[in-house]
Amino acid sequence: TWNGFKYLGGNGGSACPVAPDRIFMGGGGGAGTRNNTVSPWPNYFNASSGGMGGGVCFIRANSFSNTGVINVNGESGVEPDNDGGGGGGAGGTVVLLATTGNLTGITVHANGADGTNACFNCVPHGPGGGGGGGYVVSNKAVNGASTVAPGINGLTCCSPATVKFNYGAETGTAGIIQVITGLSDQVPGV
Repeated sequence: TWNGFKYLGGNGGSACPVAPDRIFMGGGGGAGTRNNTVSPWPNYFNASSGGMGGGVCFIRANSFSNTGVINVNGESGVEPDNDGGGGGGAGGTVVLLATTGNLTGITVHANGADGTNACFNCVPHGPGGGGGGGYVVSNKAVNGASTVAPGINGLTCCSPATVKFNYGAETGTAGIIQVITGLSDQVPGV
């Protein structure tokens, strides 16, 4: 995207159709364009790569006690030397089912990762798009501090300018936190 100044940064991650019986791991972020990274740059073999998506956590228990944090966030990609930036990985999925008690002590994070920045000291290149937020579903409300935020797009700039801009890269889409009463009767398990 640098040759001709076409504003073509990475697209932001968007949501998949999800349901308690249709869950996904977070998708990996897309790779940025690459043609200038040379060895022995530290990340030569994975320069411009997108970030890994978050995993899946499925817990079905009689009850949950105390407090805890479950993290299935996506990860950011590798920030390139002189090429386009990779996209952020999407947040994963968490399914929590409690027969008795509540889930208010459980905080869940299924956030999309930020897209990587592109070259700041050269001709602008397309930065990475932000990863989409994940999916949290439970049969009782989880802690209010739980998050499914989207990742923010990366930025680029050019020398000697100092204003950084998105070059068409997009922020991801927010995920979903859902409480479904009676969910434990709908999902098979022990």
